Amino acid sequence: MVYFFYGDDNFSISRELKKKGSAETLSATKDLSDKDLRSRFTDLLAGQSLFATQKTVIVRNFLKLVKDYSECEQYLARVVKAPPADVTLIFAEGEDPDKRLKFFKFLQKETNATEFKIPSGKDLEAWIKNYLSDFGFEIESSALGLLMTRLGNAEQESLYDLWQVTQNLEKLMLLKDREKRIVAADIQELVRPNISQNIFALTNMFAEGKGREAMSLLEKMMAEGPAADLKSQTIQIIGGLASQIRSLLLVKDIEAESPAKIASVLGWKEGRVWINSKLAKKFTKEKLIALLKDLRALDLRLKSSEEPPKLLLSLFLQKAKA
Repeated sequence: MVYFFYGDDNFSISRELKKKGSAETLSATKDLSDKDLRSRFTDLLAGQSLFATQKTVIVRNFLKLVKDYSECEQYLARVVKAPPADVTLIFAEGEDPDKRLKFFKFLQKETNATEFKIPSGKDLEAWIKNYLSDFGFEIESSALGLLMTRLGNAEQESLYDLWQVTQNLEKLMLLKDREKRIVAADIQELVRPNISQNIFALTNMFAEGKGREAMSLLEKMMAEGPAADLKSQTIQIIGGLASQIRSLLLVKDIEAESPAKIASVLGWKEGRVWINSKLAKKFTKEKLIALLKDLRALDLRLKSSEEPPKLLLSLFLQKAKA
């Protein structure tokens, strides 16, 4: 039997692999030549287990390197067409693979292929309810709505993954181990808002010189958090801004290329390329470098002094919009 698991939902792929039991895994790597990697595949797929007649072999992330491993591609294609009777072979791709690849289309057609997508909207709500139900918990509608808001949402890409969702659910279940019922106050206390969406909006505002709107959003971001001190929230916002600006610099360096080419080079989805390219056009490269330098100085100043965190961020925003 041959399976092909792919998609952006790494959490569900990992759970599905665990269901298959113990397995021997080979991850594709550029450290091996085409011939050496082919030899390893042969050893894994042809060798007999000492303690069992049936074994599972997982091939991870081969599609990322398939263009450089033509001999391996041909060998694996033959195995897929006629798999050993004592082997369960699983191809697992940790991120969305390039669906234009010939080998991707081959695996889709010739294997038991399943795409795992990160759920959103009503699908995510149902997923959360089912996850909690498996452990004997339930969640009130108002609490679920607040949790969805704090996880964040965007049209172009998910701002969360199921690893983050389950981490929050595990914390909530630990808190409500006796009651087995999660209410809105529990979300307010334990779940931090996903700042990614607000960080993008904040960057866009100071790019357009909207200082007042940026300050208003900053106030909202710092007021929404659970019982945590302002300094830790400020450090998180600084880190988010720095990450966003680094992304814009990456796009800026190759913005003359097509979105598909940029996505391929950076390993991003085209949706992420599109929204970052649009924002990057509002900055010069020199401005982005200066902003990143200012954020590093702000981070050091915040960690080494007792100056009010909100004041320091406000000063940065005033300078950033100039």
